[in-house]
Amino acid sequence: MSLTQNAIRLMHSMSGTSNEPSFCPTLQVLHLKKIGRIHDGRDRWTVVLSDGNNFIEAMLSTRLNHKVSSVEIARFALIKVNKFAVDTGPSGKKFPIILQCDSVLNPGSRLGNPEDIFKAQINPSKTKRDDFDTLIPPYDAGAKMDELERTTKRLKSTVDDHHTSLSAEIQKLEDEEKRIRDKLQNLEEKKQHYANEYGIPNVKYDDEIEINAGGKIIAARRCTLCQLKGTRLEALFSGRW
Repeated sequence: MSLTQNAIRLMHSMSGTSNEPSFCPTLQVLHLKKIGRIHDGRDRWTVVLSDGNNFIEAMLSTRLNHKVSSVEIARFALIKVNKFAVDTGPSGKKFPIILQCDSVLNPGSRLGNPEDIFKAQINPSKTKRDDFDTLIPPYDAGAKMDELERTTKRLKSTVDDHHTSLSAEIQKLEDEEKRIRDKLQNLEEKKQHYANEYGIPNVKYDDEIEINAGGKIIAARRCTLCQLKGTRLEALFSGRW
C-alpha cells in the first residue's frame, strides 16, 4: 500500500481540527518516543510521520495508547489517519495531534527519503535526514504538561503540610482538654474528700432548700450550705435541715 503523497505538506498548511472526511492520509511512523505521563498516569507519545517526501513530528492522543501497546503503532508501521487536529506552538510551528487512526501494515523499513517539512521551508538544500532515532521533539507540549504536574504536586504538598499542621494543633487541643478534665476530676475528688471530712452537705446548685431560722423560713437557692463542727453555724443550724 502506498503513502499519501504531499499529505504532510497539506497537514502542515491546515489549522484546527481536520473536517474533511475524504482526507484520511496513509502515513508511515518513522520514530516513536514516550515523553512522559499526564496527571492520571497515562503515557504520552510523540511520533514522526512521513508521506515519503516529508516528515513531521506529531503527538498521539492518549486514547491511542492501546495501539502502541499492541504494536499497531510502531516504527515503520503504516497507519491511516482518520482524524487529527493541528496545534500551533509558541514558536509558530505546526504540530499535528493524531486523534483517530487505523493500522495498515508494517513493511519493516523506511519508505522513500523524506525531508523535514520545517527545514524544507527554510533551506531546501539541507533537509535530508536519515537518523530519526536522534530526533528531539521540538514541541513544548510535554514541558507544559510537566510544569502542570509539578504545580499539582506543589499544591498537594502545601495541602498536606496544612493538614499536618492542623492535625498537630487538634492534637494539642485534645491534650489540653484531657489535662483540664483530669484537673477537674482531681478537684472534684478533693471536694468530695473535704466534704466527707468536715461534714459538708452535698447540695446541688439547682437545689432550693427552705431553712427555719428562728421561726423565719428562708429559701436558699444556687448556693452551698456548710455545717462546720464546733462553730456558731453548727449551733445556729443544728437540726434545722
